[in-house]
Amino acid sequence: MNTPITLDEILHPARIDAARKKLIANNGCAGEDALSIRELDAALPHLWPAIEASIRNGTYQPAPLRPVPIPKPTGGIRRLAIPSVLDRLIQHAIAMTLTPPWERRFPPSSFAYRPGTGAQPAISGILENARLFEHPMALRIDIRDYFDRISKASVDAVLRDTPCDSASSTLIHRSLGAPLAGPLGPVIRDRGIPQGSPLSPLISNAILLPFDLSFASAPALLFRYADDMLLLCADESTARSMLARASESLVGLGLELNQAKTRLLPLGETSFLGFAFRQDASGWHRDLSDNTRSSCIHHLRCMEDSGKSPTEMSTFLGQWAAYFLPDPGDRQRHAQFLRETAATFQLPDTHPATRSSSPNGFSYDGHGRDQAYPRIPWAARFFLRRVRFGLHFHRRGFIPIPSGIHINIAGHRIYFRF
Repeated sequence: MNTPITLDEILHPARIDAARKKLIANNGCAGEDALSIRELDAALPHLWPAIEASIRNGTYQPAPLRPVPIPKPTGGIRRLAIPSVLDRLIQHAIAMTLTPPWERRFPPSSFAYRPGTGAQPAISGILENARLFEHPMALRIDIRDYFDRISKASVDAVLRDTPCDSASSTLIHRSLGAPLAGPLGPVIRDRGIPQGSPLSPLISNAILLPFDLSFASAPALLFRYADDMLLLCADESTARSMLARASESLVGLGLELNQAKTRLLPLGETSFLGFAFRQDASGWHRDLSDNTRSSCIHHLRCMEDSGKSPTEMSTFLGQWAAYFLPDPGDRQRHAQFLRETAATFQLPDTHPATRSSSPNGFSYDGHGRDQAYPRIPWAARFFLRRVRFGLHFHRRGFIPIPSGIHINIAGHRIYFRF
């Protein structure tokens, strides 16, 4: 990376147009200013000359980030920070400019947020390399609150390693350092990079580059997807030495291990990126983890409670199956789960002739939902999908006593106390 990156490269009309198309394709939500992608796209030809001028003269300031808490299916909250649509457009252009020089430096052990890689290639790599070990051990490593704990010093180190002119460097610093919107006004952030920013994935990979390189000649194979990692090791003693190396490397970057999610298990007893692993006479194969199944049900419940149509829910289940069960053999093995899930939520099935070719179709084993579950009146289907009851209890000694009932109607919760 010898040629400095300039504002002319970032703000080139072709680059901005490519960023605009990517923004539209992602179809994300509005930021704190409530401006939607469609509204920005309509106004951009009139607004852009003034915006570009403010970037070039150094007066451009990104809008405060919109905080969006996302409940995790396994518990806890993932806190996103969403830039405005305009800021995302500019950050897409920055990321497109910075990606090619950084891509030449990233090792093959890094699979997240990179062109041509992803979770599926990571899992395929694990299956292919597991045969190299007689009894492979899997060291699962997770970084505690990675995006929220990244220091400004780490970001500065990445930008120093990214040749930019002063104007481009200022733009990148301001984009990553935007304040967080709060009830009493913008809140200055002293550390972390925003999850939800188009620029954060690239910066996060660049910050962990020294960590990746520290395992280049290690007696183990690293597979890293953002802050979630798996190390394939020959035995337990090797895995424990790799754990010590990982901890030392992270401390040097101002980070620390998430002990609750760091564990050492035989490969057949672990999971990674939603997949489990099993071995038979023909070798190692991917499988669905229990958390992946429960997350699918949880997401469908959320869609149902928010009033999504059965067609939208069916589309999600088809896309979920296409991602987690890419091979026909995978879907055949898990056909019972797919059938039961579709029947539970009364989802429309696809035509048998299109099941294997349609990206949103289900590859079942020949039994249709309507054969096992007869049709019921529309009003009853609406009631079952939209209305839920639940009892609340308190205890007297060991005896649970009903204390109230809640009714959930299309996502609106009503509670009655006895």
